[in-house]
Amino acid sequence: MRLNKDEFRIAFGINGERCGKRGCSGMIHYRVDWKTADGTTRSEIKHVNYSVSPQARRTIAVDRQYFDTAEGQHTTDVVKVSVAAITCRDGVEARTAEIEHL
Repeated sequence: MRLNKDEFRIAFGINGERCGKRGCSGMIHYRVDWKTADGTTRSEIKHVNYSVSPQARRTIAVDRQYFDTAEGQHTTDVVKVSVAAITCRDGVEARTAEIEHL
């Protein structure tokens, strides 16, 4: 979600059905490819923590990001977000997924 020229919120939906009565928590490791209006491209490795409350079926994890090379002077576009790994404490296996930015 774009908030202004170079500020974004990147949100991930977490299926919490496997967490059970105790809930669970973990970290999403992801990569963001972005491009400024002047053609500059960059890739960054990021991570965001998440927590699923006991008995919750799902939750979201939201990461706040600024992508620019000139402190707000460019309009920046997120080109692609790729999830490298999702870790989970309390017995749920790590998963790998990829998400294309639309």
